[in-house]
Amino acid sequence: MKNFTLLIFSLLLTLGLAGNAYATDDCGCKDSENALKDGNFESLDAWKKSEGTTFKTDDAYNMCGKKNGLIDQSGYVYQDVQIAGGSAINMTVYGGTHNKDKTHKFYLLFYNSNGDEIESARVTVDMNYQVTGNGKLEKYALNKDAAPADAVKVRFAFYASGGYFKVDVACMSVTPPTCETCNNNQLVNESFENGTNNWATTGHVFTDAIFPVCGSKSLILAGNGSFSQDFAFESSLGNSVTLSIWAAVKENRDQKIEVIFLDGSNKVLGTLTQQIDKLVNAEPVGMQKYIIAGAIPPNTTVIRIKGSGTQDYLAVDAGCLTFSGPPLPVTLSAFDVKKEGIVATITWSTTVETNSDHFEVEHSGDGKKWTVLDIVVAQGESKELVPYTYTHTNPLTTNLYRLRMVDQDGTFAFSTIKSLNFDGDAQMKIYPNPSTDHIVLSSSEAISNVKFYDQRGVLVLTTIPDATNAIDVRKLHQGTYLIKVNDGSLTRRIVIVR
Repeated sequence: MKNFTLLIFSLLLTLGLAGNAYATDDCGCKDSENALKDGNFESLDAWKKSEGTTFKTDDAYNMCGKKNGLIDQSGYVYQDVQIAGGSAINMTVYGGTHNKDKTHKFYLLFYNSNGDEIESARVTVDMNYQVTGNGKLEKYALNKDAAPADAVKVRFAFYASGGYFKVDVACMSVTPPTCETCNNNQLVNESFENGTNNWATTGHVFTDAIFPVCGSKSLILAGNGSFSQDFAFESSLGNSVTLSIWAAVKENRDQKIEVIFLDGSNKVLGTLTQQIDKLVNAEPVGMQKYIIAGAIPPNTTVIRIKGSGTQDYLAVDAGCLTFSGPPLPVTLSAFDVKKEGIVATITWSTTVETNSDHFEVEHSGDGKKWTVLDIVVAQGESKELVPYTYTHTNPLTTNLYRLRMVDQDGTFAFSTIKSLNFDGDAQMKIYPNPSTDHIVLSSSEAISNVKFYDQRGVLVLTTIPDATNAIDVRKLHQGTYLIKVNDGSLTRRIVIVR
């Protein structure tokens, strides 16, 4: 019997099924249940790293599949996942090192739509397991019961200050919230938990558990087709409409969401159109929230919400249709925003104005909190084309703009919302970030001074980079700082770790 047992054990070793009890196909984390890509570190294609980080595969401590991930000495590696505010995040990962005297950490980091980390929500776990000859790693857990309400993505990251950092079987589950609050929503079955009920469809339209942001399902239009829902409109509901809806595509084709205004004879009086350009697999993975808003034309009796496409697919979830506001004080014939260098130019024009008082140019980075950039005096009375313009000199990376059109009696209405994105990284790059001792700045302009502000907004360091644009940050304490270059408006966040 003893010889038979030794024979079986020898055979298991030969097949690779002994010596590592965790080396199974899914290791308790199936691909279909993992929000992360390549959680078993077999290819590393889905993982990003900070400048100077050497990250590679290794087969000495694989807990799942044939390889594990390895930070060679020091560095920072991460992957982002799209989420809805309020989502529960449950994360497990295996780790180990040869040197416990160095710093090794796992992180869950949450970001808002401006790209700023919501630092109060950060989850950090110290990894202090020293690997031994048994070829195993230690299991660690990072959990968040509810992501902040303004969170749009979560980042799983791990950092090493040296001594190698071995990781494997990174498994993240994301449980969406019950639903975002939408008061007086006029859509029925807006989150598609009842399939396609209450929606008219053409082509191949179905529901599936693909990146839902509300409940357990989202709606998918595959190929040529459409889905729509009609609402019988009454003027007593208001004269402005807002539709918010989460959406994404696999490839940018002609997929779009429309708000269509119809009269009693089914004649189209006007259309608000939003092209859907969020790639579902682009980081952060998942859907993006779109907002379509505008004035309701006179004589509207039916408002139709419609999604359509001719190729690829369109995924949507969590629609919210609401009404507000009195009649428009002006007839807005055009409203547009465009980039001109590093500023945003907002232009609009009216063809009719009756008792109009002023326009408030409003700006937001997330579609929730709006600020007034400027107040532009209106013509008042006019039946001719009147152009207006405003220049926003300090735009964010992501910008939303709208007009609040105010009448002389104080009544008002909003225009549609326009979006404009700036590539902040093209203007200035900082690496490595996080950093331990030095950072290097790459900017499109000459750098005359660099100022560091702590999280309270207090200036803690003013310096000039050396000939290689490097800055010594060893005098700064561990934490997050805001960097401003040349006293301009362009800022970046840097994390100092020890």
